[in-house]
Amino acid sequence: MAFSKLAKIAIYSLIIFATIFFSYSKQVSAQTTLTPATVGFNIFPFSFTFTKLTGTQTSFSAFWDVQQPGGVSPTVGVSCTYYNGTLTPTDCLPKPFIQGPGAGSCTVQNPLYAYTKLNNVSCFVYYTPDPSMNATYNISFYPLAFNVSAGLGSLTVGRPIPLRVNVQNTGLITDNYTVNMTSPSSYISISHQLTSTGFLQGSPTYEYGYSVSDVTALASIGAQTRIDVNVCSTIKPSICQTITIKLSAGLASLPDFTIFGIIQIIVLAALILWSKK
Repeated sequence: MAFSKLAKIAIYSLIIFATIFFSYSKQVSAQTTLTPATVGFNIFPFSFTFTKLTGTQTSFSAFWDVQQPGGVSPTVGVSCTYYNGTLTPTDCLPKPFIQGPGAGSCTVQNPLYAYTKLNNVSCFVYYTPDPSMNATYNISFYPLAFNVSAGLGSLTVGRPIPLRVNVQNTGLITDNYTVNMTSPSSYISISHQLTSTGFLQGSPTYEYGYSVSDVTALASIGAQTRIDVNVCSTIKPSICQTITIKLSAGLASLPDFTIFGIIQIIVLAALILWSKK
């Protein structure tokens, strides 16, 4: 009986020993001896970032910033070229712009803008101590671009409702926008068909502006009609956006009309009677 217990203890010990041995062997075989490093990691000694673009019809400038994350004070050269969507580039001067950490800029005089295309500034930045750090950076812009929005609820006959047209300048150049509102329906009266937003700044503020006109339904509209809002650039009148606002008009009771509305009804009725004679 004592021999049986000793045998069991010996077998269990052997199993535990074998388990530990093979586990350790697997761990050892999975390890890799590391040799002294032969591959280094280059820390980029500077960072280049475009900060803004500014422009008019006669010139534009690109601005950037150079920083040194590692505390180094690098000397870099920035050589920029302007592309207007064609194969003819224009130098952005001074070219090159040699600088240390901090701000830099270049300017193009009398640029040949491609008003309806994406224009581009490409800057080749080179690090004088180490040419392997050279890189090219790009920034794009539209000289003229804008967003338009407008909306109008249901009309009541004889009651004017203001129609506000919102315009945001998303281009580079400050521009003034004309707003022309028309309707194919003779029953729709617009107080100021042609208005202006005034001058709105583009990049980097992207300024908003608006124009307001009163819209009045002179009679109930049997079928749905519309107002067409056409917004155009003053600098380049061929650059326009058109949005369409669908309209419907219900009748108002007589007490809902102002004196002006009542006079309109009388005049309209007189015109209808005269046309039937």
